[in-house]
Parts: sequence; C-alpha cells; structure tokens
Amino acid sequence: MNRRFAVRVPLDIAYTREAMLGVELLDAVTLERVTKGVEVIAKGIAGKPILNHSGLFVWVKQGATKFNGLTIDPFGAPFEGVELTAAQVNLPFHSVQLHPLPSYPFAPGVTAIRGRLVESDSMPPQVPRVAIPGATIRFEWLDDDGTTWHPWQAPRVTTKTGDFTAMMRLAHGRRHTGSPPLPPKSDEPRLDAAGNLSVRVFASRANGAQKQKTYPFPQGRVTDKSFGWDDLQ
Repeated sequence: MNRRFAVRVPLDIAYTREAMLGVELLDAVTLERVTKGVEVIAKGIAGKPILNHSGLFVWVKQGATKFNGLTIDPFGAPFEGVELTAAQVNLPFHSVQLHPLPSYPFAPGVTAIRGRLVESDSMPPQVPRVAIPGATIRFEWLDDDGTTWHPWQAPRVTTKTGDFTAMMRLAHGRRHTGSPPLPPKSDEPRLDAAGNLSVRVFASRANGAQKQKTYPFPQGRVTDKSFGWDDLQ
C-alpha cells in the first residue's frame, strides 16, 4: 500500500512566494528570535506585518516600489531601537540583531560591560558626574599570543546619559595544529592570574577627540563600570 507523506516547505522559504518582505529580529545576546515587545514598521508600506509561525514579521501581497526602510521600536523589550534605509535592507528576507540596553537581564556566563562615559570618574560621590552623550565606543581584546588584538563587536554610541553596553561572544573550538580536516578555530583570549581579559577601550567624541586605555575585565561576567574621559590616554 502506498503511503502519503506530507511535504512541507520550510517557513522561512515558503513565505517568499507571496511576501514582499520578511524580517527576523534576533536577540544579539542569545541569538533567539524576538517577537514580543517590539513594533516593526516598513516605511512607505501600508498596514502592519503578520507574525508567522516561525517568528518572522511578514508583509504579504504588496509591492516594494514604495518601500523606504525599516523602523524597529522595542517599546517593551530591553533593546536599542533600529532605523534602516531601504538600501540597507535585503529583500525579501532581512535579519536584524537587536543590541541590549543596560537594563537587559544578562544570563550568568555572559561576558559584557554595562558602561557609562563621563568627563571625570574621580569626583567625590556627592558631586554629579557629567555624562558624555553621542560618543563612539569600541573595544579590542588581546589574543592568547599576547600580541594580537581582535575587535570585540560593532562600535557603540553613548546615550544622552553616557550609557552603553558591549557584549563579547567567543567562538569555542580547538586551534588547527595539523593536516586537514580543519577543526573549528577558537577564540583564545589572554587571561591574567585572576581570569581577566585584557580589553582596550577606545572613545571618540563628537568633536573628533579620541582616547583609549586598556582595562582588565572578568571573563564570563557582566561588569558595571564608569569610564572617565580624563582617565583615558
């Protein structure tokens, strides 16, 4: 007797038959799809998207001629908002990683910095620290070879209160030491006796002034730290 088997096209592919655009939102920390507490607007396109079963925001049966970019508003989720022009969006499928805000509930084992850039971090506790908004912050971490510095992630921009977050995700595996097949390359940071990474912090102000400094940060923990501009070099 012949049996019939249901053949299903993967949802991420099937939606393209009638959809103008499908947007995937990912939590940049966990890489899981985000579907709640966010509003996704396709500028120039009428109507709201459909949230399909696989967690994609989809606009169906519409033309793309008037599409003018994406606005992602995490009104109820601890992520930064995103604005993308039409040229920055891949049609018919686009994936966006949402960067965590300082209020994000980082899980144990995550290496991250919840930072604030201020004019001076050496003021007495009763003196308010002056925040530096709109500054670009980027990071590099020191390789186990003791000489190579690797970019941490995309640069961050401080908020109006000088706040920013930075998260580090290392690839785990073994270094290649022999003939093929190649094992997965791992990120092996240099750790000091206390288990700290060496991280270079670069700060660039809106007026073009730039400074940097190297700090130790614990691996696998979230560090809350205020960075004083007058402490950078």
